[in-house]
Amino acid sequence: MNHKWILIFAVLLIASVAQAEVLVSSSVDKQSISTDEVAMLTIRLLNDSDKNIPQFTVRVTADDGIIFVEETEEKTVLAKTITGLNSGKGIELKAKLKAVSTKNPSANIYVYYGETADPKTANVIQIETIELPVTVKATAEKKSYEGGDKVIITFKLTNFSKENIYQINAGIIIPNGFEANEVTISAEIIKPNESLEKTFEVISPLDTRGTQTITLSYGYFDSNTPHYFEKTFQVDFQKPNYDFLVLIGFIVLAIAVYIFIKKDKKTEIKGTEEKKK
Repeated sequence: MNHKWILIFAVLLIASVAQAEVLVSSSVDKQSISTDEVAMLTIRLLNDSDKNIPQFTVRVTADDGIIFVEETEEKTVLAKTITGLNSGKGIELKAKLKAVSTKNPSANIYVYYGETADPKTANVIQIETIELPVTVKATAEKKSYEGGDKVIITFKLTNFSKENIYQINAGIIIPNGFEANEVTISAEIIKPNESLEKTFEVISPLDTRGTQTITLSYGYFDSNTPHYFEKTFQVDFQKPNYDFLVLIGFIVLAIAVYIFIKKDKKTEIKGTEEKKK
């Protein structure tokens, strides 16, 4: 009899654990990515239990060379808290990730999940990191002019592969209030050893302060495979310290006056009689 009750208790315990199960699946829409290439991570959650879960945590990390992108912010750890994951309810989370290095041939993405703030259960996804034969050189330089500041972004894409690439597009994403001479450039086809070049000029508002993010996005197709990239530039706009400049001006003026007075005191004017001696 005792063994019977022990067996029943064990079955009930297992059933209660099973009832609290949340099914989690993770996937990436690309098998491999190159430097600055963006892929989409999808995480699907399903509360397969008969109870509501008030709070559920998902935390994503990756090996070196992979970062996560939220709007214009780049992170090494991505954390999400889901409130009210009710029984039978499913939810889908999406996050952009990109490669910042292809030093290692592959990288793991770890999706931790659970009802605690620091979950230990994880799904692991592996993605290849390789350099593509289509290279991009891009720089950003801030310059000052009479009307304020502007950022010069140079872009050059070169096809070093042995095949054509198609539907090439490039553009810049600028902060609100900024202006640009052009924001996009495109080409139908780029043959091997040919290039696409463009210089973007971005003008900032006069009251721009702090660090601003400008994103260069570009993409193309090769053999009907799409590739999409994002390169971000952090540009610093500092407010001139006018009080300090005024203080420097006063100091320079005081030094100039002091030198003039000292020089004038040392100057002696000799009369005619004194000159004869």
